[in-house]
Amino acid sequence: MTSRAKRISTDPARERLFRTFLAYSRRQRLTQRDLIRLGTSLFSKAGIDCQNSAGTPALDARYLTCFGLGLSFYDEYFSGTIITEDEVREVLSLFEQRIKDRKTVQYITHEALYFGFSFYVDENVLTPRSLMADSFDVVLNETSWENDRALDLCTGSGCIGITLAMKRPGLRVDLVDVSPKALDVARINVKRFGLEDRVRCIQSDLFSAVEGPYSLIVSNPPYVTNAEYAALAPEFKNEPRLALTAGDDGLDLVLPILQQAPRFLTPHGTLMVEVGYPAEQLLSKRFPELPFQWWRRTPDGPSGAFVLRNGYPIPGAS
Repeated sequence: MTSRAKRISTDPARERLFRTFLAYSRRQRLTQRDLIRLGTSLFSKAGIDCQNSAGTPALDARYLTCFGLGLSFYDEYFSGTIITEDEVREVLSLFEQRIKDRKTVQYITHEALYFGFSFYVDENVLTPRSLMADSFDVVLNETSWENDRALDLCTGSGCIGITLAMKRPGLRVDLVDVSPKALDVARINVKRFGLEDRVRCIQSDLFSAVEGPYSLIVSNPPYVTNAEYAALAPEFKNEPRLALTAGDDGLDLVLPILQQAPRFLTPHGTLMVEVGYPAEQLLSKRFPELPFQWWRRTPDGPSGAFVLRNGYPIPGAS
């Protein structure tokens, strides 16, 4: 079978559509925009979930089209350029992966953009999307830097800790995760940004293999409840469950972090932790004495991050 005759999809209806589009591309002068329109229509009809992908079917289609053509997602200059049949086939195969496997565009391309930086990702880590990026400047400016150390707990791809290191020259950051496979991804990203002299990866179950003190501890731990996980779209279930779920109330890791963090902070150090909305409500009711400072993109957003200064009452302490 020639490369031109190879199937793209195992779904008969999509395969017929792809064949028709390829045949049309041989007769007409198609552009990047034509592929994006096709991908948007396919993704919308397939009902894919884009929350943890590019955001919308149109953005997913554009992301994969640009990747398949070797173009920048942000560059409009080539949007009207004529594309070849082989280029069309390459992009259609990416569309098929997105629909059939329900993989996010980040897992397909092994690239995720976070705070303007490009990180390597695969199915061993969550796709970077922490809302804490919106508050990095504020937190870095308001932290009492009693030393030049920061800890990124439950680091996954390392995107949070590496971004902090990029934003604050001289900052030394420890990236900590319980998953060896996640740390393999984090090491790739440390090397990608040339931060081997300031950023190191440590396998640890929370603080068990960590030595403080740190002026800043940040964490985006698992906080999805078991009930929430059961209702998630397939795209989320392609992510490692270990990095998502945290028991019936979403607090299985947040509570030990709250209890143990003071021992690993400098006297005036800062703790910042992202949690889901149900966990936020539970924390506020369960520990009314804790001086939580909440950071959200919107007042009633599905998740938020709290900031605490060292010296807060330790939950569960007698």
